[in-house]
Amino acid sequence: MVDVVEQSAAARSGTAGADDAIRWPVRWRAAARHRLYRHVRHCRAAGRHSAGRADLRQPAQRRPGSPGEWTLRNWAGLGSPGIASTFVTTIAIGVAASLLAAIVGTAIAIVVHRTDFRGGQAVTALVSLSFFLPSFILAMAWIIIGSPGGLINGLLEELGIESWKVDAYTATGIVFVTALHEVPFVYLLMRGPILGMDATFEEAARAAGAAPHVVLRRITLPLLSFSLTSGVVLSFILSIEQFAIPALMGIPGHVTVLATQLYLLVRFPPPDYGLAAAVGLRSARSRPLRSGCSGASRGTIG
Repeated sequence: MVDVVEQSAAARSGTAGADDAIRWPVRWRAAARHRLYRHVRHCRAAGRHSAGRADLRQPAQRRPGSPGEWTLRNWAGLGSPGIASTFVTTIAIGVAASLLAAIVGTAIAIVVHRTDFRGGQAVTALVSLSFFLPSFILAMAWIIIGSPGGLINGLLEELGIESWKVDAYTATGIVFVTALHEVPFVYLLMRGPILGMDATFEEAARAAGAAPHVVLRRITLPLLSFSLTSGVVLSFILSIEQFAIPALMGIPGHVTVLATQLYLLVRFPPPDYGLAAAVGLRSARSRPLRSGCSGASRGTIG
């Protein structure tokens, strides 16, 4: 994973063509590693990745398992501007990606199973196939397509369009790719409720003269509201737990979420295991909330 992140940082420069981005030659690794280390040192100095370290004046970090002392410095570091900014970025990306995935996945399920669309079986097969693709492969593919030296920008240059560029190494790119990864989950979650929904309500509304968009807004979506809420919650949880996409696309673009924050705190010297443990334990406290939301959704639907 480290080599892939470094290669992604090399592709971020935009100097490589589409073919070079696919090959990622070995000679780039030294330059990519130097750029990534320099970026991490800069971000740590600014308080982004090891936020709160300078102002808290922590002593030299020890290796895990070595004798230590009881301290609350690491918990106090959770309130530093760098960690707070990372937390807000994680929540914003999770909310945006979950809403986009819920909209797209539900729309596909409604079109396939509530209309006379003829390619329903093919769409179901393709969506189910993408369900088995890991997020790592999806991120790699969109880096090749949407990086500054990728296929889309190369095509735009061939067409003479230089005023508009695509950059996958942004928060928008992370949201887009994460939502694509969560769409199969939402589609398969909504497929069962849509197939089991009683169509007499929609038929009665159409017989009364209601327009299709009125039937969708007043009948279909309210009947699917609990399943749709479950899909949004599931997508949000999967989005904020995502590591591969933010690591490959966020680190080169200086976009940090909690998962990559933990990686950067312990990967590059000097490691800050205490602050990383505090961030991890703080993130783990959301598990009872997740279980409660999941149980409430099952109880309401059942």
